[in-house]
Amino acid sequence: MLKALARVALILSVTIGPAMAGPPDHRLTPQEHDGDHAAKAGWWCVVHVSRGELGQALADCNRAVADRPESSESYSNRGSIYLLAGEFDGALPDFDRAIELKPEDAFLHFNRGLALGQLKRRPEAITAYTEAIRLDPSLAMAHHNRGCEYELEGNREAAVQNYRKALSLDPSLSVSRSGIKRLAGDL
Repeated sequence: MLKALARVALILSVTIGPAMAGPPDHRLTPQEHDGDHAAKAGWWCVVHVSRGELGQALADCNRAVADRPESSESYSNRGSIYLLAGEFDGALPDFDRAIELKPEDAFLHFNRGLALGQLKRRPEAITAYTEAIRLDPSLAMAHHNRGCEYELEGNREAAVQNYRKALSLDPSLSVSRSGIKRLAGDL
């Protein structure tokens, strides 16, 4: 069975402004905690994701987007939460906006490809992975996932070529090795 790896690049490098100096303090009282959430919504978004608390993370990311509408990281983080929650239609507009703000970020295009692939919009997913690869040719997972999309389209030759490239960049990608074996025989 074909399975694309769904790695989400949750942006941890939140732009730090005067109101966001330093990570959140986990020893706060409930009242201080609420104030800290308001002042450091981007940080709290990432903290809640790391704890698997997607609902709280989404609330903080919504606040971060409202507070910093020109921050690609805010949109990327929220899109990543939607991806993790399986809400691919919700993820796509956030990745599109993040790409408008920061078009040279390969991981944004990669995550857009993940959402498009899950929505079975294969040609668009291939285009997104191709752009991620153009921006960062060493991104093995983009080669692998583009191979998956080609395989699902029935283009075995392009799939094998992408799996081989992914494996050459990251020999530990056993899923790429499996794809090659499935489509082209043993290495």
